[in-house]
Amino acid sequence: MDRVGLILKTFLLVAVTLAAVPLFAGADAVRENSFAIDFLTFRADQKQKTVVEILCEIPAANLQFVKSEEWFSARYEIAIAVQNLTSFKTSNLTYRDSITVNNFKEIAKAQPHLVRIPLIVSPQEYLISVRIRDLEAGSHFDAHQNLVVPDYWTQPALSDLQLATALSSSNQQLGLRKNQMNIQPCVSKTLPLSQDSIFVYSEIYNLPNSHNGSGGSLRAELSIMNSEGVATKTFDFDYTFIDAPSTLCVGLAIGDLKPGAYTLALTVWDNSGTEFSNRTEFKIVGRKELLSDTEFSKIMRQLAVFASLKELDDLKSLPSAERALGLAKFWQKRDPIPETAQNELQMEFLERISYANEKFIYAKGEGWESEQGQVYVKCGRPTYVDRYKTNLGFRTYEVWEYINLNRKFVFVDIAGFGEFRLVNPREDDDLPFWF
Repeated sequence: MDRVGLILKTFLLVAVTLAAVPLFAGADAVRENSFAIDFLTFRADQKQKTVVEILCEIPAANLQFVKSEEWFSARYEIAIAVQNLTSFKTSNLTYRDSITVNNFKEIAKAQPHLVRIPLIVSPQEYLISVRIRDLEAGSHFDAHQNLVVPDYWTQPALSDLQLATALSSSNQQLGLRKNQMNIQPCVSKTLPLSQDSIFVYSEIYNLPNSHNGSGGSLRAELSIMNSEGVATKTFDFDYTFIDAPSTLCVGLAIGDLKPGAYTLALTVWDNSGTEFSNRTEFKIVGRKELLSDTEFSKIMRQLAVFASLKELDDLKSLPSAERALGLAKFWQKRDPIPETAQNELQMEFLERISYANEKFIYAKGEGWESEQGQVYVKCGRPTYVDRYKTNLGFRTYEVWEYINLNRKFVFVDIAGFGEFRLVNPREDDDLPFWF
């Protein structure tokens, strides 16, 4: 098991031309914001070819687990369609894997799968479609990328920039390993406010003197620009190379950046003054600003779903200036996998709140406050949902079944306006937050 808690799965496909076929078919439920996918290009070992590297991060908590006699397991499938936009021919591949834990409580601590899929293609324009299917739940997540694959064999060039939360040249396996470097990739390109630094891995090709072993030096600049295009950080440095391709790895402190969207640009000048560059985007999420009384009160009501009374009292007693920090510490204590960049529990909680607000109706407030919303926020996505009307058609019922909880919830739309009420509550029902 590697230090950062990612299980790396990798395999190689040399893309072959097949007859054109539909990219995907099926009627699974669509899931949003469930998985992270990144597309990067590097020079291939094969002459005149380029590697399109597809990285998929599969968090265990985003999959539906089922119980067998000995363990709990979740199965997923990654289907990829690569369409050449010149010939309109399509190549397809499918990858399947599973995550297994001994008991249901271990799901929150199960290591995410980092799946690396390198495709060897000719430099052209492609439409790449990725579908990640939860084979137990029957839901899927889609990502599509129009990609102009560059030719890294003719002119001096910089590969795509791979963002990482950690880089190391040690022999210890850390996420991906490229050119004697261990890379913990930031697949989602989303960093928490607590992240102190960011790292960039890139490769440089076709440099002068790189083929005769004499090497040389470069001048480089790494800059971070905010959403308005204003540079907030700039780092100049010299870089010495020996042969090609050369690997360029650099880190930059970001602890003082505010939440928002940023562009990271790397520019390199060779001895002749020739400039070549590349850039990528990333986000920082979190809050540094003061929380208003209204905002803080709403957060407290939401956290009451699973926080203890003492924790809520402690948070409520904080001065206004310390509320954001207090909330950050609250979530930090509950981070199920501290080694990863994101807090999986916090992300799941916020996604449930967002989903409940979008899907459920509550006349007196937001969707998460409805009786359906409360069950969804506490228990997550039901294993099965059955919806039907009474014989006379006057009322609509929904039955949510949770296999893992051995529990069914029956809701009825009493007034006919889409607000469902729970009809089978238990007096001793103190549902835990299930993650």
